[in-house]
Amino acid sequence: MTGPSSVERIAEVVFASAGRRAAILGGGEPPGETALAHWLSTADVFLAADRAALDYTRLPRRPDAVIGDMDTAATHDDGVGPPRLRRDDQRTSDLEKCLHHALSLGCTEAVLLGATGRRLDHTLYNLSLVEGFADRLRICVANAHGATVRIGEGERTDWDLPAGTVFSLAPLVSPALVGTVWGARWPLDGAILAPGGGHSVSNEVAAPPLRFEVRVGTVLATVCHEAPA
Repeated sequence: MTGPSSVERIAEVVFASAGRRAAILGGGEPPGETALAHWLSTADVFLAADRAALDYTRLPRRPDAVIGDMDTAATHDDGVGPPRLRRDDQRTSDLEKCLHHALSLGCTEAVLLGATGRRLDHTLYNLSLVEGFADRLRICVANAHGATVRIGEGERTDWDLPAGTVFSLAPLVSPALVGTVWGARWPLDGAILAPGGGHSVSNEVAAPPLRFEVRVGTVLATVCHEAPA
């Protein structure tokens, strides 16, 4: 699968809108024009984390607000750009500040863009926010390559994804016990996913729909836009 249709298809299946949505752009690896345009088109609110809005005119949509400690963006304030909301709490990252602001605006779900790449420490922390906010927000971490969502204990999927779609399952709250994975090229049955052992990386959909249940713990499920090489 390639092109905009693949991004839209993955989004509709893996993270269909179910409430007021915030799209949040961080300062990590750019999410790519296609993914950025699609996710912004589905958002009720668009927030940028500090440096992500340095060149806001390049974006397909102007942010509703720029949020952070403003150690970067404030030095580039042209006076006519998006409103800048300064938050000096150093106990939270700029992306986390955006999530709190999204909650204050009544959002029930968020798409994190520019939240991966460049800095591994930032990437790991941003992924931990998916679990940290799970009781308040549904979160999808999206980039140019795919979309990642949290599947919690007792939750199951029924994803109508085209054959050949690449997906991976990784433990977020470990150990995670995954029930039978139906529709996969390499089926799993009662797999325990834990750091250093047990995984399902770069599996493929063989016969849609893709179905599995998380019985214990929490899993990050990543679905890729691209077909396998």
